[in-house]
Amino acid sequence: MTTRQETGQAGEELAVGLLENKGYVILDRNYRFMRGELDIVALDDPFIVFVEVKTRRSETFGRPEQHLKPAQKKKLYETAGFWLHERRMEGMPVRFDIVAILDKPGEDAELTHFKFAFR
Repeated sequence: MTTRQETGQAGEELAVGLLENKGYVILDRNYRFMRGELDIVALDDPFIVFVEVKTRRSETFGRPEQHLKPAQKKKLYETAGFWLHERRMEGMPVRFDIVAILDKPGEDAELTHFKFAFR
């Protein structure tokens, strides 16, 4: 039995591979500031892309991309702001994407990349 943390880490590895295959440059992973976390920060020129990875093992409670609550979005915006500030990159064009991963046991993982997933 895999733990939630193991499922999440495996999903992030799949997401990184997907993004790199699309030509993205990974700038940071698992960035933490206070109580916020950014799963992946990447460059898709000209955008700095903050990627939230949502991994689920079943669709019992809906699709993975449906599990981003307004409070989580707010925390992502704040944390992204700190990331940009620390690197003196305020003013750069940014976007927020989701990589949704449905990884049912015994099946190949299904990855879906949503560009401009939320604002």
